[in-house]
Amino acid sequence: MANKKRPFKIAAVYDTETTTVGVEDAQQAFAYAYIWNRIANVNLYQYEPERDDDITILRSELDSMTVIAQTIDEAERGGDYIPIVAAYNLMFDLQTLQADLCAEYECKVTAQTATHVYCFDLYKDDRLALRFWDTFFLDMSGLKSMGSTAGLPKAVGDLDYSLVRTPLTDRELFYMRRDVQVIPAYFRFLLHSYEWLTPDMLGVRVMTKTSLVRQMAVHEIYGLKPKRTSLGVMFEQLCLRELPPDFQTMSLRTAAFRGGLTFTAARTAMQIMHRVCSLDVTSMHHMYINGRRIPHNFRKADNMEFFQRVAENVANTPLDRVLKYYWQPFDFALHGVFIFKNLRLKAGSAFEFYGIATLAEGKFTDKRLTDDDDPAEANVAVEDAARASGWMDAATGAEFAFGKLYKAREARLCLSEVELWNVAQVYDFDSFEAIAGEFTACTMTPPDYVSLQSNILFEQKSHVKKITKTYNPGEGYTDQIPGDIPESISDQLRAGTMTEGALNAYYNVATKGAFNGIYGTQAMQLWRPDFMVDEAGEIRLDSATKPTEDNFDELAPERPRVLYTYGLRIVAGSRQHLVIAIRLIFERFGSAAMITGGDTDSMKIALAEPYEYTDLLDALKPLHDACTAALDRVQGHNRKYFPDLASSLTDIGIFDIEPADKKTGQIYYSDHVELWNKARVSFVNGHSHVTLAGISRPEHPEGWEGCYHIEDVLDWLLSKGYSPAEAVSLTLGYNASLAPSVAHDLPELGVMLPYTPLQHLLLATAEARGMYALVMTSGNLSEEPIETDDDLAWEHLVAAGIADALLGNDRAILSRYDDSVVRVVDGIVMPVRRARGYAPQPLPLPALDGAPSCVLACGPQQKATIALTREGTNGEATCFVSQHIGDVENGGTFDAWNAARTRLEDLFDLAPAALACDLHPSYLSGQWAREQAQKCNLPLGEVQHHHAHIASVMAEAIAAGQLTTDARVLGIAFDGTGAGTDGTIWGGEFLISRLADFERVAHLRTWALPGGAASVHDARRNAFALLSELDLLEHPGAARLLDSLDEQTRSVTTTMIERGINSPHTSSMGRLFDVAAAILGICDKATYEGEPAIELEAAAWRALDGEIAHFPDDNAGYFTSGPSWLDGPYVLDQKALFKALLEGIEAGAPAGRLALDFHIAVVRSSARIAREICAHEGIDTVALSGGVFMNRLLLRLLTRELKSTGLAVLVPRTVPVNDGCIAYGQAAVARARLAQIASQ
Repeated sequence: MANKKRPFKIAAVYDTETTTVGVEDAQQAFAYAYIWNRIANVNLYQYEPERDDDITILRSELDSMTVIAQTIDEAERGGDYIPIVAAYNLMFDLQTLQADLCAEYECKVTAQTATHVYCFDLYKDDRLALRFWDTFFLDMSGLKSMGSTAGLPKAVGDLDYSLVRTPLTDRELFYMRRDVQVIPAYFRFLLHSYEWLTPDMLGVRVMTKTSLVRQMAVHEIYGLKPKRTSLGVMFEQLCLRELPPDFQTMSLRTAAFRGGLTFTAARTAMQIMHRVCSLDVTSMHHMYINGRRIPHNFRKADNMEFFQRVAENVANTPLDRVLKYYWQPFDFALHGVFIFKNLRLKAGSAFEFYGIATLAEGKFTDKRLTDDDDPAEANVAVEDAARASGWMDAATGAEFAFGKLYKAREARLCLSEVELWNVAQVYDFDSFEAIAGEFTACTMTPPDYVSLQSNILFEQKSHVKKITKTYNPGEGYTDQIPGDIPESISDQLRAGTMTEGALNAYYNVATKGAFNGIYGTQAMQLWRPDFMVDEAGEIRLDSATKPTEDNFDELAPERPRVLYTYGLRIVAGSRQHLVIAIRLIFERFGSAAMITGGDTDSMKIALAEPYEYTDLLDALKPLHDACTAALDRVQGHNRKYFPDLASSLTDIGIFDIEPADKKTGQIYYSDHVELWNKARVSFVNGHSHVTLAGISRPEHPEGWEGCYHIEDVLDWLLSKGYSPAEAVSLTLGYNASLAPSVAHDLPELGVMLPYTPLQHLLLATAEARGMYALVMTSGNLSEEPIETDDDLAWEHLVAAGIADALLGNDRAILSRYDDSVVRVVDGIVMPVRRARGYAPQPLPLPALDGAPSCVLACGPQQKATIALTREGTNGEATCFVSQHIGDVENGGTFDAWNAARTRLEDLFDLAPAALACDLHPSYLSGQWAREQAQKCNLPLGEVQHHHAHIASVMAEAIAAGQLTTDARVLGIAFDGTGAGTDGTIWGGEFLISRLADFERVAHLRTWALPGGAASVHDARRNAFALLSELDLLEHPGAARLLDSLDEQTRSVTTTMIERGINSPHTSSMGRLFDVAAAILGICDKATYEGEPAIELEAAAWRALDGEIAHFPDDNAGYFTSGPSWLDGPYVLDQKALFKALLEGIEAGAPAGRLALDFHIAVVRSSARIAREICAHEGIDTVALSGGVFMNRLLLRLLTRELKSTGLAVLVPRTVPVNDGCIAYGQAAVARARLAQIASQ
């Protein structure tokens, strides 16, 4: 209690200067000066630099610790107050003292993050002895700006941070003194600007800019009594009543909160637009502080059928009804979780036309914060807690661009009623379903405590702005000065002693700044966690104060002055404002007004002639009229009870034009380009203006020569004759934007570099037309061979609407060659598709005595290639592998396969002496091989698919000298489909392999694939079949999967499985990945080959936080296995793994996290089995192959895990890991077998 009675006092200002010594990696920073300005006995109202200073510049930490001890002692002896030491960027200046302080005192903090600390308190004998306060949060614009505001310019330039200083120069001493003079001068400015502010409030009740606004409300509004109870008490009671009743409700409201709407129109992104004007809304947030009735008395939605009708009522509210009743546009208010099916931009709408989406990608991330994380705000930790409980947006089949969701097969969104309506304007969807929430039909006028403060500051801001236009420094101000201007400011104006800079500072900080800060007082989380100083002196999040189900009531505030449901709707209304404006503009102008981007309360619009900006404002009149009517209706309360304080709030919520050139009054930018959200470049009168969010605008300090920034470079390029498009392309580098459909939501994008003069010319022509990237692909229809005739290509591709353009040539195409594709995994270049530039470059084969002169390997069905071998005269052997041909599944592709075979034989003058093909009886290439072998009486080797995979890796390693020709390896072959020797479909195989033979030693437990290929395309059927096999269909985590299949599909699938109707059994790892993707809701159906597994990997990458070097040695999530493989192959049972996934789904774990868990389980299970087999067999090498290892995450993690146990790992380097290696592997196996026969 003693601490509460002792007053606080600003006792000193503190700063440090540092220097850097050492070179390169050995550089180290240390403080060489500790600057103290001791002002405990100074009257801050009258502070004068130099006259009132007591500045000491110290050179050691020990001396500073002595000053701190003296300051504490003087406070105790000279009035028993708590001294406050003010600093700017406190934790930087305390870094050299922090350890000593923590050793000497008990330290406590009030903090936003571990590095953004409001105050750092020192306790001695359980008594607060001294407080360090960071004034950065009072004015974040920097000491220079604070000095200008206070009429005390910061010293020019920076110190040389590379010098080791002894002694200090006069210039350096002046610079250091000035930094500790700026802060007390700024305090003087604040004390004169706010009549209610007293020095003992600084660093206590006033620590931040937002707290200034709060304290203004406390001192000027709290005690007002329209009736019996004061406005402050009424507001506290309201806030207390509207607190969330439990942790789940708090989490839902947190998830439903969305920030201001920033967007980039995809249609015009990275395109230079002309005649662009800027529309800004006057005091946007204040329209929704003052102009909407606010909901209260929410109740939980127990009846989902009724809640669904409530939500539909909101979503279906027409625009004209919203505008007519803008003060209360909906019959209900709500916070809910909704599932949308097939979400996409609304067809025919402004949003589809411009390419504007509104759902932020950041709301879909599932990254969890730990005690060591440093979030942007403590608020983030509350959102983290909500997300950890499952309250977050999620989407499957999602496509994001410009940080926004453009489409999704299914999206789960947490929304308020305003944002639900916004979604219904922007997006189409097949259906939406409410699954949880709360709602109310009760509304009230905005709380007077907040609304009246907005009124007061709006009037004051308007009054001061008028004065800034008519006041002349040095001349006494003779016009009437309104009574809301502080007396000290009025006195200076009447005397003419106030400088222009001081008046502008008062306007920008004390009136406009405070006015703009009101929204922040209602957008704060009340359950923000605390930070603590641990035993090591480090500041970290106090995990005990993170909100949970258990501590929720304990952490609840007793006297809250934050109405979170109000703050949520202030920003939601601002988002709705832009959505409505976009609709109105598009409906009036169509393509004549191209909206290029927007940011919270503004939009940029390229306007075609003959339209003028006044036409835009006219189109927005329905919205403006709605705002005016809403304000008049809602503010009637304040105007009745507080006529002297209420404001007309003129023009609030109204769009106005911000001139492109304020000096000349020119309205339009001649050229403008949107790069990304809050990143744009505009040109007017030969000059550029660059906005890049998060990057401050550098200034040219007096005396600094050659200080250039990006606008200087752009202006110089313009002066040299470059066009704006050329200038932007040359300087910013980010000069290509791609449609979301190019790579969907995948973490990788393939890039093809121009490698012929023709391609350079093509790209130059495209760039001249404003296109900086071309999406290029092979000239063929899906599942058809590459076109070789220009006329047919035009008919089949361009005229059919598949391609926009066709690049032809005056030379006929002799042979079909696709573009080659490679990727780098852990520093190794691995082919994905081997074609142009690689094929038919000869590959080495192991030298074998007795091998046939030429083997023709016919390859697989998918990703087909052909291989021809040649025996050299010196024992060497080579293999000519054809280019990638494609999937040989129909007559057209088989003709292309035959043409490639003939071309290869003719090119190298080779006649096959033996043939090799796949075991599968239905492959067209295999059927041809069998017929040809019988017809020509040639030896034929049928090679099991997965043995060919492993043999391709072995042959490559033997030829490189890494293995001997008789070596044995453990081959792990993971892919989608391959005919097994037992009549089932293999794909999750562990094979002890030699070149000529193999033994199957382990495999996945088999399950039925109902419909065969149909289960490949519809992963849900595959998942249904596996869960049926594992007896897990009744698990609660399987509910979403079952709900996605209609009753007839489930019944037919069950019958097919039970009766064995077209339901081959498989041990495929590829199909297992498909199952995981479907169960987790990541991808249900494959629209292209491998899509479910590819999206599963992408989700796992997004969830991966840092590198995983080792996995814990436990059995959770492992495959379980049967008896020793000596009694037959290990059968790896997936039940434990999928039970763990289903339990994760039931617990609400994010799908991305579970996708990562699945990868880790596959890796550690595979590594464990591999170690056991290799140890028993005396094998030290593992070969990896198969299309599943196209999964970069799986390949990296398994390779590292195997190597960590001492096993050598082989992966293919010259042929793809997918089926593109099969022909090479078949050739290697056939040669080895025939050489064995010849040697017998």
